[in-house]
Amino acid sequence: MHKSARPYFSPAHLGLSAIILLLPVTTMAKVDNHKQSYTSTATQATHPSMAVFFSPSSAPTKSKTLSIDYSTLDFILQNIVIDFGPSDRVSIRVRPETGTRITNGHFGPAALEGNRIYFSKFSPAIRKAITNFRRDLEALGTRLDFATITRDQQLAYWYNLHNIAVIEQIALHYPVKIPDNILLGDAKVKLQDAKILNVKGVPLSLHDIRTQIVFANWHDPLTIYGFFHGSVGGPNILPLAFTGTNVRELLAQNADEFVNSLRGVRKFGHSVHVSRIYQEASSLFPEWQTDLRRHLLSHANMVVQNQLDNDNTLVVKEKFNKVADLMGGYVTGAGKGRTVIKNGYLVDERGLPAHVQTLLQNLLRKQQRLQRRERNRFRERIVIVGEDHDVDKPETAEQPSSDEQN
Repeated sequence: MHKSARPYFSPAHLGLSAIILLLPVTTMAKVDNHKQSYTSTATQATHPSMAVFFSPSSAPTKSKTLSIDYSTLDFILQNIVIDFGPSDRVSIRVRPETGTRITNGHFGPAALEGNRIYFSKFSPAIRKAITNFRRDLEALGTRLDFATITRDQQLAYWYNLHNIAVIEQIALHYPVKIPDNILLGDAKVKLQDAKILNVKGVPLSLHDIRTQIVFANWHDPLTIYGFFHGSVGGPNILPLAFTGTNVRELLAQNADEFVNSLRGVRKFGHSVHVSRIYQEASSLFPEWQTDLRRHLLSHANMVVQNQLDNDNTLVVKEKFNKVADLMGGYVTGAGKGRTVIKNGYLVDERGLPAHVQTLLQNLLRKQQRLQRRERNRFRERIVIVGEDHDVDKPETAEQPSSDEQN
């Protein structure tokens, strides 16, 4: 199973302002994305052979393959992504603000799951840098002969282009609470359907990249987990770029994290609610109940395996469509002082609003629960004298305290 290599709260140490100082000059050009005209996947005829046109090669045509340098994207992601660590399948309840019935920020089953991006700290210069890097990736795809790179390199390219475009659009329209509700252009086209990208002269939407290029050509359920949808309810945005070398490992880690989270699988009575991302990728599961269950079981821990019993029907329900942002799309109510982060840990919360401070306090409690659970598993390990292996007792789900139940 995936284990985060970094502390539970891990944005960059240099600060967001450092991005603009260290990025290449080519990322600094003027941008006016809000003036673009967008068409919809639904209203504009799809490229008649999009899946074929972008069909990946089985092997490079040249003896020496090209190498794509994503170090700039690595730097950007390392400075904006906050690692929330694995799920412990405990939801939190947030009390309304004093004198009101209003609850701000993140709460409920997915509040402590899924990595976040610090959108509220993006300056105009950072947004421009992200836009111009997205443009660089588009231009690269247009110039590049995909036959000269491996299938894994091609897959990594599509993930990086898709995900930086999602980050760009949320940043340009921030504050936003639900990314899927972003409307683009005079036609008010929804974010997922708008033709916001163009590679080799073909207008592409985010939905096109996922379903008509990647799912249509790779035929592998693992490919689901490389796409950042902008919301808490989707697969993790990682603090590093995909490459031809790491893409398979990162997809497996993201799959483990997602399947074992409440975002991916939750049992209700005699049914199991699964994420809506599986519905979009239904072509990868021809025998829906059987194939999806088999896939989920291949990544599930003991707790989720028990929930995926054959008597439980899989039902598409879970969405959790709130933005994967530290602030939850709310930018008011900041405290006095500044946010200070050292070595991946938050050491001064005074610059954060009360609802974010509450979120981080609950995040710390989650980390402590996970540590206790790990210690308990170690204590319960039975060493059989004379054998060369240990036997672990089955994992059990930790029950949330009364103030953490949803």
